[in-house]
Amino acid sequence: MLGEGSSNKISQSVPLNNNTVSRRIDEMAADVESKLTDMLKKRKFTLHIDESIVIVNKAILLAYVRFINEQKEITEEMLARSLITDAQGLSIFNVLKEYFEKKDIPLSNVSAGATDGAHAMSEFLAYPKKEVPGVIIIHCVIHRKHLAAKN
Repeated sequence: MLGEGSSNKISQSVPLNNNTVSRRIDEMAADVESKLTDMLKKRKFTLHIDESIVIVNKAILLAYVRFINEQKEITEEMLARSLITDAQGLSIFNVLKEYFEKKDIPLSNVSAGATDGAHAMSEFLAYPKKEVPGVIIIHCVIHRKHLAAKN
């Protein structure tokens, strides 16, 4: 539509080096995270916590939050954080608590939570109950059902 050679002119005038692309991706991710944390500051939500190991034995904390959005729809989003320390229950809780404090999300907004049956997650359960006495924390048993179904 623009004529011959115009695509070369356009592609040369738009800076798309690795740093630019990486910076733009980081800015978009920060914007999405900012919007999510702004929503979590204002409403109650549930939390599903899971710890996982990725390539090179790096532990990450996956936190799925579920809440009712402005359109009265149930929304589920994921927050992921690296676990720099061990994957013990207290360490997991401290990472979560520090993130919430940094983003000004009150722990009292957590109305319920779920974890799998892993040992570290079982240890984790005691800490949110101390901070937010009314929170309901349960074990998700889907993994056990899966293992039972295999046999």
